[in-house]
Amino acid sequence: VLADYWDDGGAVVVAYPALCCNNLQGRFGTAASGYMVIDGSDSTFETPVPDAMGSIDLPVGSKSIITAGVSNLLIPSALKSGGNLINGGIAVVSWQGGSPMVLQGRKNGRSLIALN
Repeated sequence: VLADYWDDGGAVVVAYPALCCNNLQGRFGTAASGYMVIDGSDSTFETPVPDAMGSIDLPVGSKSIITAGVSNLLIPSALKSGGNLINGGIAVVSWQGGSPMVLQGRKNGRSLIALN
């Protein structure tokens, strides 16, 4: 149903905990279908996440609409998926330790967004 909604023009932002443990089922949650931009089979259940402490400075001149107007984030603790990027997904913003935080991908010419 979620894949049909997205295919029909609906907007979907996937966030943790939907990213972890393959919680999303059906066509949208199946990695091979191309809707997911991070592999949810490997998850990190930690709080606080060591690399989430402090501020995260975004690259100067970031052209992503996702980060427009944002210069840094201060996150005291978080849970996140430890999965790898898949289906051409890119990390728009990464945690200080390097794992992806804000991810973006494309399917059928449309943007896919995930928050990790």
